[in-house]
Amino acid sequence: MLTVARRAPNPKVEVQILAPMPFCGSGGMVTQGIANPYHAGSNPVYHSKGEEVMLDKVLEFATAAHGDQKRKYTGDPYINHPIAVAEIVKTVPHTDEMIAAALLHDVVEDTHVTLDQIQEKFGDKVAELVGWLTDISRPEDGNRAFRKSIDRDHSADAPAEAQTIKLADLIHNTASIEKYDPNFYKVYKQEKVELLKVLTKGDKSLMYRAQQQVGGN
Repeated sequence: MLTVARRAPNPKVEVQILAPMPFCGSGGMVTQGIANPYHAGSNPVYHSKGEEVMLDKVLEFATAAHGDQKRKYTGDPYINHPIAVAEIVKTVPHTDEMIAAALLHDVVEDTHVTLDQIQEKFGDKVAELVGWLTDISRPEDGNRAFRKSIDRDHSADAPAEAQTIKLADLIHNTASIEKYDPNFYKVYKQEKVELLKVLTKGDKSLMYRAQQQVGGN
C-alpha cells in the first residue's frame, strides 16, 4: 500500500471519467489526446499505441479528479495547470511515467484521490513519483515557513525524475503568481529560491529557466 508520509489517506472515492480535454503537442498545436510526437531533448520520440492509450487515460482521470476546480487568478479549469506542467516536462528528456505524474501531480494534494488508487490504475512508478510531488506538511505542523521547510526537505530526497517535474511546476506557477499577485510574489519568490537549492538532481535546463525566473543561483 502506498501512502504519503505524514499525511492521513483521503477517503477512497469513485472517479467518474470525463471526456479527455485537448492536449498540446510539442509544437504547441492543440490536439485530441496525446498522439503527437513529443521531444526528449532535441530528439523527437513517438509514443507506442499502448503508451498513448495510457497517457490518454491518465489525462481523463486527472480531468475527472479535479472536476470543477478553477485556477485561483484566472478562473480557468484547474486541469490546464497539470497539462501545462506536462508540456514543460516534454521539452526535456523524460519518460511516459514522468508525463503521467506531471498530469497527476496535484490530485492527491487537492482532491480525494489516493496514491493507492493511482498505483492501482497506473502502476508503482507513477504512484511513486506523485508521492514525491505531494506536499507532506499539515496546517498543525506550524507556520507557513516551517511547513515549507518540511515540504522542501521532502523534495530534496526526491529522485531526479520527480525533481524535474517539480521544476516544471515551479516554472508554471511562478509565471502565474508574478503576473497576477505581485504582492504575494515577494514571499513566494523567496520560497522558490530556497526550493531551487535542493532540486539539484532535476533537469539542468529547467533549473536554469527557473533560476532566471526567480533570480536564484
